[in-house]
Amino acid sequence: MISSRFRIGVLCYIGIASGSVFSAAGCGQSTGPSRAGISATTAAAEGLAALEKKEWKAADELFSKAIDAKILPPDQYEEALLGRARARTELGEYAAAADDLTQLEFQAAAMDQVWLLKCALAIRQNHQEAAREAYEKALKINPKLPKPEGLK
Repeated sequence: MISSRFRIGVLCYIGIASGSVFSAAGCGQSTGPSRAGISATTAAAEGLAALEKKEWKAADELFSKAIDAKILPPDQYEEALLGRARARTELGEYAAAADDLTQLEFQAAAMDQVWLLKCALAIRQNHQEAAREAYEKALKINPKLPKPEGLK
């Protein structure tokens, strides 16, 4: 069985490689049904599903619900923050995504994925130097990471 951390990493890379085609076209930004009353772990799991479907707004809302509950185990909390940062990057909410990544910078077990998403965020903001620095940090942790599309 594939771990959710691995799935988020793959989703982060897929998003970096595919660019913002779906986001620019307005695809995958549905808000979905009301999420009142679901548990934090359910919200986190549904957030992962929303990421896979490129439903960025729903993913952001679901991960926020899971994070705000403040009851997730540390590994699930990290995954939810990483997933929310990915969704917020796709939604163009760069400052909020950067805040999520800053929280992860000091505690995440999957730092290669944090740096890879920081690279994607910098690429979206046309900050090539910051993108290269983040990618180099990711490579130090995981030398097998492919070069993200848009990195010069």
